[in-house]
Amino acid sequence: RMRALLNALFEYSRLGAEPLAVQTVDLSQIQHETVRILGLALKDAHASIGATTLPFVSGHRAHLRALFYQLLSNA
Repeated sequence: RMRALLNALFEYSRLGAEPLAVQTVDLSQIQHETVRILGLALKDAHASIGATTLPFVSGHRAHLRALFYQLLSNA
């Protein structure tokens, strides 16, 4: 879990340094990764996050991961 968090932080830190490459991103995968990173906080809060299958979208993976993290951690 710590490795996933550090990888996400590293990816986020590079956002302004590189041109944005639009790619197809699986939002279900992003959601699962985000829930895994927030696992301990969710457990401590006795919370759960459920979602149906989410679509594939065009975008920048790191931006979408940061967006999901912010949305889910602030919910």
